[in-house]
Amino acid sequence: MKISISRRELLLSAVAAPVLGRVGHAQTSSSVVERHDQNLEKTLRRQNTEPKSRWCGGVPDSWELYHCGSAGGLLHAGAAAYFHPESKLYKSPRLFERMKLAAGFLERMQTDQGNIDLLTTNFNSPPDTGFVVL
Repeated sequence: MKISISRRELLLSAVAAPVLGRVGHAQTSSSVVERHDQNLEKTLRRQNTEPKSRWCGGVPDSWELYHCGSAGGLLHAGAAAYFHPESKLYKSPRLFERMKLAAGFLERMQTDQGNIDLLTTNFNSPPDTGFVVL
């Protein structure tokens, strides 16, 4: 059985479907949504939620470093789940609050010039800031 799909349809289903739930005739597989939810839950379990912590809203890596990219990733993945009707986290108030924590972390981590630091190599880095907000 041969399936015919245009490049545009493939890109739309891969990029937009997790957020919009449905693009044209392309739908996100329920197994993809389920795996996405599972990975997002793992991230949420690692997220620092201690209000008095400097790192509140951030997500530590395996060395306990709090990278802006991890908080940005939580926002991206969180938005996809929050707006996807098949997600267990669809319009979840808890997820929304956690996304606000991540956004607050990103705001606090900005330099005076509005950039972020890539802790492993680049500081006050416009390109790395762009990668986080992409």
